Amino acid sequence: MIVTNIDNFFNINQDEEIENDHIDDTIYFNELDTLIETIASDKEYYVYWLISEGHSYENIGEIFDLSRERIRQIYDGLLEKLP
Repeated sequence: MIVTNIDNFFNINQDEEIENDHIDDTIYFNELDTLIETIASDKEYYVYWLISEGHSYENIGEIFDLSRERIRQIYDGLLEKLP
């Protein structure tokens, strides 16, 4: 009986660590999003947002009627602006 309680205790701590990591990632993403929103052009921001949502360069290129390579260049240009 005691072993079960100890096992449950350690499982709870592991879940809490995973949740804290997720919270930290969310905070970091929100801070990054705010920074990018202030320095990016509209097109750069939407390219960044679509990439963060999992879209490929090719898919984004179809949305903007641009080549995959041009989307990569736009994204790289945005990354160069970051402090």
